[in-house]
Amino acid sequence: MKKCISFFIIFCIFYKANSCFSQLSTTNLPIIRITTSSTIINEPKVAGKMEIFNSPNQVNNISDVPTNTYNIGIELRGSTSQDLSDKKPFGIETRNEKGENLNVSILGLPADNDWVLIAPFSDKSLIRDHLSYTFSRAMNRYASRTRFVEVIVNGNYHGVCFLGEKIKQGKGRVDIAKLKDSDISGDDLTGGYILKIDKTTGSKSRGWSSNYFSSAGKAYFQVDYPKLEDIKEAQFNYIQKTVNDFEARLSGNDFKDLEKGYSKVIDIDSFIDFFLINEITRNVDGYRLSTYFNKDKDSNGGKIKMGPAWDFNLGFGNANYCDGWKPTGWAYKFNDVCPADGAGGVPFWWNRLLQDNNFQTKLKTRWVELRKGALSNEKINFQIDSATNLLKDAQVRNFQRWNIMGRYIWPNYHFQGDYNQEISWTKDWLRARLAFMDDSELLNPNVLADEAPILDENLPLISPNPVVNESKISFEIDKKQFIEASIKDFRGKTVKIITQQILEKGNHEFVFNRNNLPVGVYFFSLEKNHKSANYQKIIVN
Repeated sequence: MKKCISFFIIFCIFYKANSCFSQLSTTNLPIIRITTSSTIINEPKVAGKMEIFNSPNQVNNISDVPTNTYNIGIELRGSTSQDLSDKKPFGIETRNEKGENLNVSILGLPADNDWVLIAPFSDKSLIRDHLSYTFSRAMNRYASRTRFVEVIVNGNYHGVCFLGEKIKQGKGRVDIAKLKDSDISGDDLTGGYILKIDKTTGSKSRGWSSNYFSSAGKAYFQVDYPKLEDIKEAQFNYIQKTVNDFEARLSGNDFKDLEKGYSKVIDIDSFIDFFLINEITRNVDGYRLSTYFNKDKDSNGGKIKMGPAWDFNLGFGNANYCDGWKPTGWAYKFNDVCPADGAGGVPFWWNRLLQDNNFQTKLKTRWVELRKGALSNEKINFQIDSATNLLKDAQVRNFQRWNIMGRYIWPNYHFQGDYNQEISWTKDWLRARLAFMDDSELLNPNVLADEAPILDENLPLISPNPVVNESKISFEIDKKQFIEASIKDFRGKTVKIITQQILEKGNHEFVFNRNNLPVGVYFFSLEKNHKSANYQKIIVN
């Protein structure tokens, strides 16, 4: 018997058989078991069965009778995630016995026939996409609704995934008018359309390049709805002309004009919310890849709207390139950081919009509103804790199946030793990110974005700032007194004492060495005779 057990362990170690460890039996999450008669490939979809185990008492066992069973077509999905991830994501279509589309409600989500199984891999928190969509919905913007599940594919444990809604036209999804083959003139022609900015590799959509260069090249626009095989020439010509007209208005000298400018043809509020969700997450792919926008019929408003938000697995500091790991700086300035990035640049839209005082003012107002309500620190922490508590047991099985914790998986900037450390790092990053945004000229309502900050000669001079390794801090005092110089975090907690001593009147200089201080936004505090603290923002990169 002992020999059998030893052989079993050796087999597991050397051959990494996923049935040895991570064998799923009981879980608090719904279980999805998928069985196909042939290998799942990129396309076309292969036929199969999908069984759902979802007990009302939230204890699910794979040996139970399935709650629901569906006929499905299933294929691999994604671009980078499909190529570089061992844990593959899937696109799923629910079908009837004849193989036709069948709308069903799965795990309480509104009925439809198109679903995605997102499979977090390089995102070892397992929650980046889920959080981003949750934040977007908190802003009253539609984003894919998701349910965490554990998945078994053809007898193999696949780990923690989440079932989500595919971006598509329809009630409860992107709620725009359905475009029929006969809609080729008048108001019928004007909507609805779903478009995206994305890579051309693997694209199944018809598209065109922008007429305008950015420092990283031209954006490429693709019509996601209607589908390639359905769109009529008149419809494609119309939506191409509409987007080109928007860009021409935005680039023109009269771009701020209410009639001749951009505001005549876009929904400004949707652009603002889209901007904020990409900046909160500092999404390194933001604005340039997996970027959706849409247009409804003119009779339904007809303005171009940004969204839905999609694909944030490289957000929240989970990218070791193009400054993607930094909680400071702006995602919309990607072209300045990585002008030679081959995947595509950010359209000129965002830089241009921020040149309009009206847009700036609305942006600041919206940020303050969200931070006081839907996106307060308290509510954001609640969403993180709720998700991680739900995954408490399932994540253990996931990382037994996929032995990647503490290892570099492209494009990780950090890789912690266990799940709790991973979540802690993500929380710290997000706290620093929000503090940077709260204190920024771009979003701080007390500072106009197009004004230079007023320099106070009495404030300490910190150079260089941001700090990479060390900086010099210079200041002047007008009389002999006790000085305490320290670094505080955004909560006011002292994280580093630079000096505590009595100094003579005159100019003084100290060296601040960041040592092991994490990347983030801090404040240099200069306290004189135990009172009258003078604060100066300091950024650690």
